[in-house]
Parts: sequence; C-alpha cells; structure tokens
Amino acid sequence: MEISESHNYDVVHGIVDSMWLRARDGADAIRPVIDHIAAATGLTIELEGRYKWIAFLPCKTTGVGALNRYYGLLENGEFKLRGIELRRHDTPPFINAAQEAMLGVLSEATTAAEFHERIPKAVDVLRVVAKRILDNAIPLREFVLTKSTTKALEEYVVLTATVAALKQLKDRAFTVEPGESVRYVVTDMKSRDYAAKVKVAEFLEGSERVDKWEYIRLLCRSGQTLLAPFGYTEERLVGLCRDLSDLSIDHVPEAAIAVAEDYISHGKSRAKGGVGYQKAWRVENLPEGGPAET
Repeated sequence: MEISESHNYDVVHGIVDSMWLRARDGADAIRPVIDHIAAATGLTIELEGRYKWIAFLPCKTTGVGALNRYYGLLENGEFKLRGIELRRHDTPPFINAAQEAMLGVLSEATTAAEFHERIPKAVDVLRVVAKRILDNAIPLREFVLTKSTTKALEEYVVLTATVAALKQLKDRAFTVEPGESVRYVVTDMKSRDYAAKVKVAEFLEGSERVDKWEYIRLLCRSGQTLLAPFGYTEERLVGLCRDLSDLSIDHVPEAAIAVAEDYISHGKSRAKGGVGYQKAWRVENLPEGGPAET
C-alpha cells in the first residue's frame, strides 16, 4: 500500500491479497508499481484488470465496508461481482434475472456521472418485475427458494419459512439433517400455520398462489444490495412498487451480462474482495485508463 502511494496512487480498497488503486495526477504507469511491489515483497504480483467504475458495498449488518461485497465494470465489458444475489444459488431465478437486467442498464455507464443518471432506469427495471409478480406473469417454479438448515427441527423455536417447510417434510416422513437444504415457495409469510406459510417445492401441485408482497420484498432487497450506497433502501423500493402507474417500460430488457471468472494462477484459485480502506460505498470515477486491481 505504501509503495503504491509513493507512485501517486490512492488505495481505494484492499485486503490481504488484492488492492484497488486510483491514479492521482502525475501517477506512474502501473507496471513500475507492480515491479516495485514484487521486488520489495518477493511476491508475484498480477494486474487483474482495469475498471470503468466500481461500487464497494457496505456490510448488511454493520454498514461498514465488507470484505466481499462489490461490483464493477471492467474495461473489457465484463462485470466483477462479489456478495450480491446474482452470485447466490439459493436466490429465486427471477430475482437473479432482475439484478442482471439492472446491471445491464448500469453497464451503459462509462463514468460515475453516467452511472448516477442510469440509476432511476435500473429502479424501473425492478418495478417492472414487481408488476409481473402482481400480474401473475411469472411461473410458479421461478419462486422456489433454497435454504440450508442449521439444526434439527426440534431445536428451532421460531416458525420461520424454513421451519414450516421442515414440518411439512416431517409430516411425510422425510428427515432433513442439519446442513442439508430445503426448497419451498412462500405462500403466506404472516401465517402461523406451517401448512399455509409455505409449500415444499417437491409437493407443489401448480395451483398454489405465492405471497406476492413477500417476493416483492425479496426483490427490493436485491435492489437495495446494488443501490444502498445511493439512498435506495428496501423500504424505499417497496414504496416505489406500490404505485406502478408511471412505469415507462412494460418489460424487463434483455441484458445478459458477462461475469468475469475467478482468477486462476498456477492452478490455485485466488480469493477476491476487499475491506474498506476508504469510505466503502461509492462509485469511483477514475481517470483515463480506469481503476486497477492488483
């Protein structure tokens, strides 16, 4: 970090094996920085990529910079994603698709200013998906949630959706061990009846009605993941979904994005992420050549 700063770079974000640098005026080219660090430490240093922009996200529980929560657009047009729903396999497919479409809208930005201009359009993508939920336009299979269990059924004291699913499975003589997963659709999250609260995915008949506003909340939570640094909380996004009469688009644009694969060096996977060295939630508009991750 000190070597990078001596070459007129700011360390925007960093963790034990990665740093994100922003060039100041008069900064040296990145190669001499890499060579200097390598010579001083005896470590192999690689330039992994340059970003058009990158957003570092806060930890959901503490609000401070998180180790593995960020997304950024590399100069080659690929996204680098860590700690968001799109990278999780337990998220309903339509929520992953909504996040991808939102990122597709944001990918049109090449600077921080352009990024900010596109945020309302990204929010509208989320609102269109909410309208599709309300209009029963999303197939039932898209609502399946996959959750891991942490203990045996009898050890739970609160009737969560996962516990409700476990009770249904027990009724049919299925035992789920701690660490195994259950799959279900939420039908009435507020219900105190475990048979009404959810429906185990394997028992679905096809005529079930989902708890629409529970899924809109999950959708808005995914929107908060991307946009919390810019003032969009889950509650604010849910509020924006209650009146959809002003929507200017009536479908989710096709916005397939390219996601950068994990870096592989000498047959070993290198960990990703960064802890907030500076304030951890903002989009960085970097000078010519973009931000560099080393």
